[in-house]
Amino acid sequence: SSAAAHHRFHCHRCPSPPRLTGRGAAADAMQGVASNFEDFLASVQNRAKDAKFVAIDAEFTGSSVDGRPDRYEDEVIDRLPKLCEIAETHVLTQIGLTIARDADSGGIELATYSVLAFPGEDRSSFLCQPRSLRFLRQHGLDFNKWIDEGVQYHCREGPDGVLYDPNAELPQEAGLLRLWQGLLLSFRPL
Repeated sequence: SSAAAHHRFHCHRCPSPPRLTGRGAAADAMQGVASNFEDFLASVQNRAKDAKFVAIDAEFTGSSVDGRPDRYEDEVIDRLPKLCEIAETHVLTQIGLTIARDADSGGIELATYSVLAFPGEDRSSFLCQPRSLRFLRQHGLDFNKWIDEGVQYHCREGPDGVLYDPNAELPQEAGLLRLWQGLLLSFRPL
């Protein structure tokens, strides 16, 4: 909740935690799906323009490889290859974004977004782990909505096998790649 975030958030340059306002609670998050993705994308890009930073969270259909779970206490040299393997063998189900910017009242305004992400047709199969699926379901993921309304994501290649130009406007079928491009073009810390 935003109250819990208020107690955990500290800025090293501030003598006390800044006042947080806005849509910080997950229940207030705008959810992006295929049917509203254009409006969702416009809202994220508009807020990201003057953001202090954007925090990103991702949920996958699994969280371990060969019985080796991702653990925060692992050294980066060990953790990064494991995270890459998890991302390559499991699929993304949801992305969470929190965009922080200065509020007119002097505090920090948080806007929370989530977008359902469904693999494009170029993904023939993927792994899933029962524990991860149960976790996702217990935390509100509607699997029917994920399948029916998730915004498709693809690799960086278009249907013709040619890489998308990251500096050009991407076509609608590029799906979530357009969200990523918009965040990168905002030139804000991610």
